[in-house]
Amino acid sequence: MQFVPSQISIQKGDEVIWINKGIVGHNVTDVESQAWTSGNIEPGSSWKMKPTESIQYFCTIHPTMKGSVTLIE
Repeated sequence: MQFVPSQISIQKGDEVIWINKGIVGHNVTDVESQAWTSGNIEPGSSWKMKPTESIQYFCTIHPTMKGSVTLIE
């Protein structure tokens, strides 16, 4: 259980899509304050966002799953 890739770099304005290819639900949640979350992403489903800053995230269901998006301006 891990985000693959766990670290990516994107340009400002790019959209990131998380696709759950696993067999159980996961989510994508802000590490800092949990100010945003994807909600549960069921197997075969996806969730997308356009980060406006670099972010670190994790799955609250499986807290060892962690990742980051670095915004290149």
